[in-house]
Amino acid sequence: MGFLYAGLMVLCTLSSALFSTNFSFYVQKISLKVRAATVTAIYDKLLMVKSSEMSKFSSGSILNFVSTDVDRIVNFCNSFHAFWSLPVQLGVALYLLYREVGMSFLAGVMAAFVLIPINKWVTTTIGRMSVKLMHCKDQRIKVVRETFEGIRAVKSSAWEGFFEEKINKLRAEELRYLKIRKYLDAVCVYMWASAPLLITISILTAYTLVFHLKLTAAKVFTSLALVNILIMPLNAFPWVLNGIVEALVSLRRLQRLFNLNSFDVHDVYELSEDENTLLDVKEGTFIGEDPRKQLAMFRSTGRRGKIIGVLGSVGSGKSTLLLGLLGETNSSTESIKITQDSVSNGIGYVGQERWLYRGTVRDNITAGKEFDAQLYDAVLKMTCLQRDINLMPGGDLYEISDSGGTLSGGQRTRVALARALYQENSVYLLDEPLASLDRNVANSIWIEAIEKTLRDRGCLVIVATHDRSVLTRADEVVVLGNDGQVVKQGAPKEVLSDEWAEFDAVEDGLRLYRRVGSYPAARRRTTSWHGQSLCCAKVY
Repeated sequence: MGFLYAGLMVLCTLSSALFSTNFSFYVQKISLKVRAATVTAIYDKLLMVKSSEMSKFSSGSILNFVSTDVDRIVNFCNSFHAFWSLPVQLGVALYLLYREVGMSFLAGVMAAFVLIPINKWVTTTIGRMSVKLMHCKDQRIKVVRETFEGIRAVKSSAWEGFFEEKINKLRAEELRYLKIRKYLDAVCVYMWASAPLLITISILTAYTLVFHLKLTAAKVFTSLALVNILIMPLNAFPWVLNGIVEALVSLRRLQRLFNLNSFDVHDVYELSEDENTLLDVKEGTFIGEDPRKQLAMFRSTGRRGKIIGVLGSVGSGKSTLLLGLLGETNSSTESIKITQDSVSNGIGYVGQERWLYRGTVRDNITAGKEFDAQLYDAVLKMTCLQRDINLMPGGDLYEISDSGGTLSGGQRTRVALARALYQENSVYLLDEPLASLDRNVANSIWIEAIEKTLRDRGCLVIVATHDRSVLTRADEVVVLGNDGQVVKQGAPKEVLSDEWAEFDAVEDGLRLYRRVGSYPAARRRTTSWHGQSLCCAKVY
């Protein structure tokens, strides 16, 4: 009989190892799927949300969405199964205790129940600390990211100490909440680690003093063995609760993102029956990041080969107007009519913040489109990039850093414009395409790329700029006032014949009004763009 029991013990041990290994394998498999699905859903949502909606989140928050929050949700896969399996283990152990010591085991149950409210309060407080901790982490990551993005300005202005102090303050606040949370974790673990001892004392005390039963060595050692079985689930249970609480906190954070309204192409565009009218806006009102400023009463019909210029001072809403035509802002306009050709070929958008990614110059220009040597050379010629590329180590295979940090401002502008031209879209929305370019290069690009190439292709071009001298060659000019309202709209001879000129002269916002024939270079307003535009829009 002894050999039978010994064999059964060996079989149970081997079976336990086999089942535990398979359980871990499948949990890890599910965790990988959950991570992939969650990250994919976040990226999909980021691409389906308007820029105006994404302004509600900082860059640090978005970074934490795909890192810390995803990790906590993935950890829920383990915590969930432990949440139901640990009570089962506890139940079996308690049943065996009942078989061994009778109703005395209830004393141990009561001791465990005394710890539950305390543990509930501790885990709730841990959840609150986790929320505050993540908020501080978002703020710190945001400042660190902004500091590294402007590291050249920080170094040249000797602001290292200021930003270091600012980051350290945010880190100290983050560490304060982290310290509180870790102390609470320690309290939680201590309570549940001491639980087996409290349970043992309670059971044996009740067995002898309440039920007046005699303890034997067999009873004591068997009871101790059964109580020791409780150690693992009791020690693991606080971590399981903590993991579930953190997963719920991260889930609520992600829910704020997923609750944002997604971009619906049918709410912005409708197909036009006139194939010669690529873009038609009857009456548009677009709202930017500042809801108090609206671009009202914008009307325009963009026919093939037409160049429309948008003129205005810094902050007048030129960028908001272009983003509104892309459907990236909130608006109360009727649907914008576009042709099927515009949908098929896409809308090319070149923003003020040039979008470049780590890779070669050629990769940034072709942007995934099949390489066409003839078109590629023509684009380089139109954007005056050939000479710059010849001077680069490796030519157009020169590796550029994220955001084009290794290129000058003018080179980044021309690479972004070259990418747009290479895609051969039907509609182009260009935001300050000639900024940071000298007069000769700017004139050459305007004539060769915009006037000749795009107009000859039958494309619609809408250009936002400060420079009214180039707009004399446009077909239509829209002038925006400081309040975002359309001041004038019409042919260049009618709009630009007046001696009106308004622009930002210095950084402190001083407004100068002069009787001039052209705008001098003005300080540009940088607008943020989150993700690529949707539907038929392509960002360069």
